[in-house]
Amino acid sequence: MWGLTDDRSWRDDGGPLLFDGDRQAKPAYHGAVDGDVPARLKSAGVFAGDVPLDDDATTSPVWDGLPRHTVQADDGSGEAVADFQLRWAADHLTAQVRVTDADPDDADAVTFDVDGATTTVGRDGTVTGPDGAAAVVEASDDGYVVVAHLPLAGAVEGGTAGLDVRVSDGATTSGWNTPGSLGTLTLLEGLSYLEVAEATTAPQVDGVVDDAWADASAVSTDRQIEGDGGATATVRTLWSGDTLYVLAEVADPTPDVSGSDPWVQDSVEIFLDAGNAKNGAYRDVDTQIRISAENVTSFGTGDEAAQAARLTSATAAVDGGYVVEAAVDLLGAGGAGTFHGLDFQVNDGTAGARTAVRDWADPTGTGYQSTARWGVGRLVAAEQPEPDGLVNVAAPTVVADDRKGTAPGAVLLADPGEWTSPDGERVRYTYRWLRDGDPVRRELGALTDLARLLEVTGQVLRGKADPEALLSVAGSTYRVGGADVGHEVSVEVTAHARGLDAVTVVSAPVAPARR
Repeated sequence: MWGLTDDRSWRDDGGPLLFDGDRQAKPAYHGAVDGDVPARLKSAGVFAGDVPLDDDATTSPVWDGLPRHTVQADDGSGEAVADFQLRWAADHLTAQVRVTDADPDDADAVTFDVDGATTTVGRDGTVTGPDGAAAVVEASDDGYVVVAHLPLAGAVEGGTAGLDVRVSDGATTSGWNTPGSLGTLTLLEGLSYLEVAEATTAPQVDGVVDDAWADASAVSTDRQIEGDGGATATVRTLWSGDTLYVLAEVADPTPDVSGSDPWVQDSVEIFLDAGNAKNGAYRDVDTQIRISAENVTSFGTGDEAAQAARLTSATAAVDGGYVVEAAVDLLGAGGAGTFHGLDFQVNDGTAGARTAVRDWADPTGTGYQSTARWGVGRLVAAEQPEPDGLVNVAAPTVVADDRKGTAPGAVLLADPGEWTSPDGERVRYTYRWLRDGDPVRRELGALTDLARLLEVTGQVLRGKADPEALLSVAGSTYRVGGADVGHEVSVEVTAHARGLDAVTVVSAPVAPARR
């Protein structure tokens, strides 16, 4: 058995069942019972926001971090021909559509139907539609990208709008919904968003606010979900490797954990949707973690043991409240540039009853049931400090003789590798040849260096080498002798630049052998 609903199937990546994650019958169900297949009517929540139609419209970071809606080919193949994202403002809807179509045709276009008002944007950038409709189009590697402003009258948070997106590829048209039908958009609040900094040193999860948190950005649990006022938290986040770190400093002068249910006790809840699928119903990788002021943990929907295995936590009482510190495994979904669904909630209890709830992102208070309205966190790589000295970025190597390889009589050449220096200071090199790691006298070194000098001089005269290369010829060659056979020969390269400490790196060895 694959399960009953798509979200609870072990094959959930393919949507294999008759009922979707919202327990709604899919077209396959009606086919299975010999019923009429209903019109394909899609729905989506649209966060508030806007993207200007400028040179950066198609690549704006606003379009990153949320799952995209797919337009599938109408031939029944299930092939995705386009995907899109949306934002809404008071008087217009902004849509970004990425079309997969490598063969341009004059009829290629994207058509938007918003509450019965149709706007068509051609692949060539032409726009046909009501007053206020406008768009920009940019070619992509496998097709083209459209960003359009579509007039939207009377838009308010919590309102709805009808939409279809149809993609024309020559004479073929595919739509988000069944032809002639409009899907339903629900206009939501602005997306709660934070950037999670990479920790240069991972914090110790001990309830103590150590120096590792100094560079972490903070958000606050300012949304009132239940009650009036109550405890609030300032929440900071960091990441390292495949771990998300959370520090919540809770302002609550009278912590109370006397309630019989964990959610009525003073506690912090962490909601994590690893990979930010915004699936709605919980997947097995989504987690609701609850940590009381006394570090008693409990969990929401899903396998409690699996969720507990992902968590390390600690708490500490402080003046005016308490601190919760946690580390949560991202299950392989972490890394710089990745996005994750996040929310943070504070439960405030008094005399054994929950009197207030506040959170950061989801205004509905139903984050324990659905991931759809959680905020988004993007993992940002730590800035690498500029080096203050010479840095070897590609190791030196020993280059074998074109004719004799590494046999006795061959002339080996030292390639110094690649180096960087602050402010572009000129780098020159000196060399020392090693046999089994010990310095060795170079037989006929002056003659082989002279030959190399003449070779480099010729390259400079022909414009194929930088004149500065002449400064690093001395010692760059080594003639293999019989005594080298059976041993390893390497070269020690020392880089020099004015005003900087010299840096030495040794190449990988070669093993001379008789032919």
